[in-house]
Amino acid sequence: MIAIIDCGSNRVCNISQVVTELWYQNQVFLMQDSLHKKWLYHWDFQKFDGIIISGSPITLTLENRDAYIKLFPFIWSIDSPILGICFGHQLIGQTMWAEYLIGDFIKWENSINFKNPIDTLFEWITETIFHENHEEHITLPADFILLADSKNCKNEAMKHIIKPIYGVQFHPEVSGESGKKLLRNFLRLIRS
Repeated sequence: MIAIIDCGSNRVCNISQVVTELWYQNQVFLMQDSLHKKWLYHWDFQKFDGIIISGSPITLTLENRDAYIKLFPFIWSIDSPILGICFGHQLIGQTMWAEYLIGDFIKWENSINFKNPIDTLFEWITETIFHENHEEHITLPADFILLADSKNCKNEAMKHIIKPIYGVQFHPEVSGESGKKLLRNFLRLIRS
């Protein structure tokens, strides 16, 4: 079972649909309700095979970042693979003191440059165009390896050096076959 944490993205249904097509059951948790009712604190995310943290319309440089970071204490206490998408990527980075960078608003398909050697997350992906929708991005946090960059963002994808924690600044859930392959590769980490 995959836990999908909905941080207010209108694309969570796309994430759930792709995960379901790849033969994984999933359960969606609402972060916004959690902010007021603290529901995330009450769930045992250790029982899930993997966790995906969605994007969000929230601009963390304009919000109280600590209030959101405090909702995700389980990131470092569980062993299941975690994938942060856009906001989720930034949130994971913030837990390790990444810096925020503000650039031009990017809302289009963008070419991503994979680093060598190609990581498991990008295996069998030949088309490197992914959909972006952000103006904020983060530096590479401590204890993370850079997996991809682009001309618009120096940290398009990252992974932790020890734990199975990944982040992508782009949106694989709406990036066609390449995005589906990336999500499949993430789900393959659960089986290994």
